This record gives sequence, structure tokens and C-alpha cells, in this order.
Amino acid sequence: MKINIKNKRELVVTLIFLVFLQYFLPKIYRSHVKLNKLVKEKKDLNLIHENVKINIMELDQDIEKLNESYYIEKISRERLQMRKKGEVIYRLTD
Repeated sequence: MKINIKNKRELVVTLIFLVFLQYFLPKIYRSHVKLNKLVKEKKDLNLIHENVKINIMELDQDIEKLNESYYIEKISRERLQMRKKGEVIYRLTD
């Protein structure tokens, strides 16, 4: 059986292709896995960022409420257990 030059070239090109494929395919796969991991991490960080922005907005609203005397009195009574002079506090228990 005689192999002509065209078949030899095709064989060499195919072998070179297979060698490159064997060398680069694992690297391509690892890069793909790493890229997917980074994309997921970016989504998670964006979600955390949005939650922090919402938290900051809520805290800014609380700061604005601190200018209202009603809110200050409410916080004083509920969180600090404070009362006005001469005021009696009754606590009901179940």
C-alpha cells in the first residue's frame, strides 16, 4: 500500500491537531470552570452589595428620624427603659 503525499500531509496535520488538542483541552476546561466560579462569585458579591445599600438607606432613614422628638421618646422608652418624672410604668405579663 502506497501513501501519497496528500495523505501524508493529512495524517501529519491530524496528528498535530490531536497533540494540540490533548495539550490545550484540559487547560480550556479548567479556564471554563474557573470562569464559571468567578461569574457565580460576582453574582453573590453583587447581591451582598445590594443588601448593604438597602441597609445603608434604612440606617439613613433612622438617622433622619432622630431629629423628631416623638421618635427619640419612643426609643428612650422601648430600648433604654426610660420614663418621665412622676410617670409610672405598668408591665403586663401573660
